[in-house]
Amino acid sequence: MMSTKVTKDQTNGHTNGYTDHYSNGGSAANGQASELFGSDPIDQKDVHEPIAIIGMGMRLPGGVHNAEAYWDLLVNGKDGRCQVPKDRYNIDTWYGPGRVTHVGTKYGHFLEELNLANIDPNFWSFTKQEAELLDPQQRLFLEVVYEAFENSGTTKWRGKDVGVYVGALGDDWGEMEMQDGQDLNPTRTYVYGDYIIANRASYEFDLKGPSMVVRTACSSSMIALHLACQDILSGDCADGAIVGGINLIITPRTTVTLTEQGVLSEDGRCKTFDADADGYARGEGVSAIYIKKLSDAVRDRDPIRAVIRSTCAAADGKTAGFTMPNPESHEKLMRRGHRLAGISDFSKTAMVECHGTGTAVGDPREVSAVANVWGDHGIYIGSVKPNIGHGEGASGLSSIMKMTLALENKTIPPNINFKTPNPKIPWEEAKLKVPLKATAWPTDKLERVAVNSFGIGGANAHVILESAASFGFGRTPESKSQGSGDGNLGWHLLTFSAKHPKALEMSAQRHEEYLTTHPDSLSNMAYILNTKRMVHSHRAFCVTDGLDSFERSKIIKPALRSKCDLIFVFTGQGAQWAGMGLELLRSDGIFKDTVDYLDTELLRLSDGLNWNMRDEILATENTSCLSEAEISQPCCTAIQIALVELLRSWVISPDAVVGHSSGAIAAAYACGAISAQDAIRVAYYRGNSTIALKSLRKGGMAAIGLGREDVEQYLQPGVTIGCENSPASVTLTGDADVLERVMGTIRTADPSVLVRPLRVECAYHSEHMKIVAQDYAARLGTVNASQPQVPFYSSVIRGVNSDLSTSYWTENLVSPVFFKGAIQTALQSHDNLTFVEIGPHSALAGPIRQTIQSEIKSNAGYIPTLVRKKDAHLSILSTAGNLWLAGTPDLDLSAVNLHGRPEGGELLTDLPTYSWHYDGEYWLENRLSRDWRFRKFDHHELLGARVLESADAGPAWRCKLRVQDAPWLSDHDILGDIIFPGAAYLCMAGEAIKQLRPGSHDYSLRRVTLASALVLHGDPVELVTTLTPVRLTNAADSDWYSFTISSFTATTNTWTKHVSGQVRSGRTFVPDTPKIEPLPRKVPTSVMYNVWRRFGMNYGGRFRGLDDISAHTTEKRAVGTIYQKCLPEESELYSVHPASIDAAFYLSNVCLCHGLGRNFRTPSVPKYIEEMYVGRPEGPIRVVGDAANKGRGGSMSNLVGVSNGKVVLSWKGLELSPLSDGSDVVDDDPHAAAVLEWKTDADFIDAT
Repeated sequence: MMSTKVTKDQTNGHTNGYTDHYSNGGSAANGQASELFGSDPIDQKDVHEPIAIIGMGMRLPGGVHNAEAYWDLLVNGKDGRCQVPKDRYNIDTWYGPGRVTHVGTKYGHFLEELNLANIDPNFWSFTKQEAELLDPQQRLFLEVVYEAFENSGTTKWRGKDVGVYVGALGDDWGEMEMQDGQDLNPTRTYVYGDYIIANRASYEFDLKGPSMVVRTACSSSMIALHLACQDILSGDCADGAIVGGINLIITPRTTVTLTEQGVLSEDGRCKTFDADADGYARGEGVSAIYIKKLSDAVRDRDPIRAVIRSTCAAADGKTAGFTMPNPESHEKLMRRGHRLAGISDFSKTAMVECHGTGTAVGDPREVSAVANVWGDHGIYIGSVKPNIGHGEGASGLSSIMKMTLALENKTIPPNINFKTPNPKIPWEEAKLKVPLKATAWPTDKLERVAVNSFGIGGANAHVILESAASFGFGRTPESKSQGSGDGNLGWHLLTFSAKHPKALEMSAQRHEEYLTTHPDSLSNMAYILNTKRMVHSHRAFCVTDGLDSFERSKIIKPALRSKCDLIFVFTGQGAQWAGMGLELLRSDGIFKDTVDYLDTELLRLSDGLNWNMRDEILATENTSCLSEAEISQPCCTAIQIALVELLRSWVISPDAVVGHSSGAIAAAYACGAISAQDAIRVAYYRGNSTIALKSLRKGGMAAIGLGREDVEQYLQPGVTIGCENSPASVTLTGDADVLERVMGTIRTADPSVLVRPLRVECAYHSEHMKIVAQDYAARLGTVNASQPQVPFYSSVIRGVNSDLSTSYWTENLVSPVFFKGAIQTALQSHDNLTFVEIGPHSALAGPIRQTIQSEIKSNAGYIPTLVRKKDAHLSILSTAGNLWLAGTPDLDLSAVNLHGRPEGGELLTDLPTYSWHYDGEYWLENRLSRDWRFRKFDHHELLGARVLESADAGPAWRCKLRVQDAPWLSDHDILGDIIFPGAAYLCMAGEAIKQLRPGSHDYSLRRVTLASALVLHGDPVELVTTLTPVRLTNAADSDWYSFTISSFTATTNTWTKHVSGQVRSGRTFVPDTPKIEPLPRKVPTSVMYNVWRRFGMNYGGRFRGLDDISAHTTEKRAVGTIYQKCLPEESELYSVHPASIDAAFYLSNVCLCHGLGRNFRTPSVPKYIEEMYVGRPEGPIRVVGDAANKGRGGSMSNLVGVSNGKVVLSWKGLELSPLSDGSDVVDDDPHAAAVLEWKTDADFIDAT
């Protein structure tokens, strides 16, 4: 648990520690004096005034939603790395290391536990339509801003000059929206785009300071912090600033780009400072901190988490490359940051939190600058990026929060993923240390750190942070588990509010769980919940001592109405009980002092008084004398006056008063008509005067659950209606024996009726009282009554009474009590009102509610103060809670739980944050964006990706082809040009149909026309493949699709159609599996490829897959084997790789020349295919083909290819066209010899 305590002395003109520290430009941590500045004096006018970090809110990888979880992740060396969440994009189809338009890693550091579609719609002002379209960056940022305010204990930000500065980099949401250019929406200017994030927060929280978004790449949030500090110091942000950092990875686009740049680590780990550093891992993060001048934070008693001594920013300037870091600029920046903080002795800085992304170039350059600044003094270096990834635009703020927590806990957290020191870093020379485990703060250093943040374009920032303790503020680590150290101080009121009932329930539950692990924090929790939290529409409270049950009130949503008037109703005699108010007398200073004062006044009335009210209240039931009117009357009045004073200390005063019988005495005091001295005198003599009646006439009183009309039939001489309490309740009074008979009669007539004798010794409000009335008036003497300050609704006259002198009190003793009439008058005189019963018990709850119901006054409420046999402290805190539920505007909750501690409490910074209620998903994404993010198929190297706008009835694919993206294409060299292979078109059609009809690896083609060649130059070529269903009838399609493949030439702005035909999934034309035997003429493979090379067919290795060739000597037939020459990752993209099909085409050339190179006239290439089948081979393909000459040098070919006993490649009706007319080639050699074989000639045999 983190807490910050600022004492009263610290708020008056700041503290001595603070002013001394600032004026000397130094630091006083660990009792050390300010540093000596050495030979280079620093002009104090250049030194920045310190700025305090007072609140933090965050969503970071590893499930981090608050500072405590963040510190746990850091100090325990945890890693927030995970796979790309399924709701971001389809990693299965986007992942492909080394492949174009693919991401090079499956990992990153994501907010994987969050559903980005969630939002708490009840909390914000935007509509459902806006919520559905709102950028998740805006959604989450609003939440962390609110949590930062909450964390600071600030509630009065609305309308203040608070600035909002946001560092952001990505705009994935806007990119998603732009996938559909026709998806127009009038709200798009303020629901999309990162430029609006800060403005959204300023609007929702009504903040009047500057509002801006900073985009300097990875240094964005640190530059934002720098600008915020500048504007605070200049006065533009008079009330502080919110600084945010945001990075969400919703689409793959940026990751694809970074993959192509080669800056990402394939395993998704930042290995900062390590020899194996191979790039960084992307990380998400949404964070906000609340900052203000240190002097203002001290004045406002804010929790000071850390102190910003200085910020500065600069650029790298001209370097060896645009993205190349500049160590000289880094060094200059760090030195300047210390100078602006008034620091010349760098050696006392304990640590540099580096930008440290884990790149081979960046880390050594940054650390070399650190080494130059700190020389041989040595320093710790670290980076948060191995823990939570590189948050890019949000990363700087993550580092600031990390070091804030490190300073608070006086511990340097370990750097993970560091195993082998990078040899390019001067470790020994500069005495650089990387913490491998949680390390106690070095005793020879000040509690000071330096933080770097660099942008890829050279925009850099540097911040000097010091601990709050260095300035005499903040918390100590040992307070973490001890809370305030106050122990248990009894009952406390805890108030909760939210904008939705379920959010309220969650909040109460989370605080209850917190209290079970932090029992000593009850007082501080109450202080914060009651005074340091915004009040929302739905409310609840609980009263707890931290040990007993955590029972909550029902959830109330106070009506939006005008001011609610409070009517104090004072209980009459008969409600007293032994121990009433006891706990308040022991624990509450105001209550105790009031009773003690009245006790003193009571003693002045009679020198012979042998008792006091304090003792009687503290007496047990066995020893209590509260049944005696002489004692109960003043004790009840004293309790009531003490309650009035206690409520007044909470700024709760009545708008009118009503007294039931003797309750009128305290009511007169409460409305300002009589003094406390007169009140206790009136009460004492009222009770004392009735002593004589005990021997003169025995009387009694009884509460009856019937109205006046219903009870009159039971009355007998000697008993009358003493009190008309409500339409269904009266109090009978009179002779005790007659009263007993009347009660019996009522019980017999209707056993369900309430009949209860009161705890009194005489019959008030009856003829009995006339016996003592004159003596009572004489003993009272003059009662100095003033004009009531608020209406006094008299139960004697049923209306407002302003004369409360002596005569009124004798009349009050004798006359009937028309309580119902007084309550009716109050109800008719106030539009909105709440009755608060002031007395030892809620005796009037029933009558008041019955009267309210009879008047049909639904907007009137009732709240008791004390309840019989219930802890008085608990009861009165419940009163405060109920007043709060009723929306009482003046209730000062800060006073309710003070327990005599005027300073309030400590500001716990680890209390549960607001409980957001997500009642559903709000996410309106156009189809094109959704299909793009969650594409079902990889981007194919030739086919490309599905054109998002195309329908299933006419799908299209587009590819921006570069030769380097499919390197094997460079092996298809014809006459010095790289020609796109005809076989590749066929494979593109096949891969398209496989996507359209997934589940099958084979496909068929027919009526394919190869119209024109495509020459691949250095520039990318745009290829578009379209499919259209072939109609069977007007109402039905066949399984065949017509396809075309075209290219676009940018230089001429023209389209060229290269291929057209038909394709379908599965097999149609498949011949029987032939038995393929070698033919007589063996054809050396190298010879054929050399012959073709002479004709300009300069095939590279991948297109030299035809081998084991043999040919017929007289027929145009040949046999061969096609071996896979491509890499496995190339071949797996196809059923049969285009290079293999191309090799099969060239078997036709072997057929045409009978396998004799000297008969080869000119290469022939396909121009038309009648039918073709392509399957999935399981190894080399054995092929047999034949050919026949056609007119004008053309030829016709058929072929069957078998792999593992199955036909996997076949065609018939392949028409070939010669590349030239062959006029420079000699005629075919007609001989039919297949093999030259030498044998012995008999003529040369020597007979001897």
